[in-house]
Amino acid sequence: MIKKITTILLISLGALLLSTVNVAAEEHEEIGGWSEDTGYYSNEDESSKDFSIQSATHKGWVTYRGGDNTRIEKAAVGETTWAATHFTRAWLQERNGSARKGQHTVYGSGYTKAQSGWGIHHTYSPDPYVARTGYGSWDAPGPIPSSNEDK
Repeated sequence: MIKKITTILLISLGALLLSTVNVAAEEHEEIGGWSEDTGYYSNEDESSKDFSIQSATHKGWVTYRGGDNTRIEKAAVGETTWAATHFTRAWLQERNGSARKGQHTVYGSGYTKAQSGWGIHHTYSPDPYVARTGYGSWDAPGPIPSSNEDK
């Protein structure tokens, strides 16, 4: 009986820890990144930048697929080089800012690269999406999460 209760408690604790890591992954915000319409940006105050953050490099761009002029798709691509444990995130943002489409996050240290899901690209009218990328520090306790398709 005690063994059964101990087993149930251990399983419950494990599930709680896993959900905590997933919540922490979603709550980490970008230190900086790139936007197709405004270029590179930083969310850090220059005076408060940690030396390790200054050693990070991040690049973002748009990639396209499709051959005809009526149906071309695009995706955001971001890559980060940083010795610290970090994440790189890529997504398509609706122009009105209301939602992210196809967000993908990759965790690691050294070099990481993320590509968003594909979204329609109009050559004849305003694009419905803006390609965006971001990166940030991963300092949460526990193991680094596996790469994921967030949305």
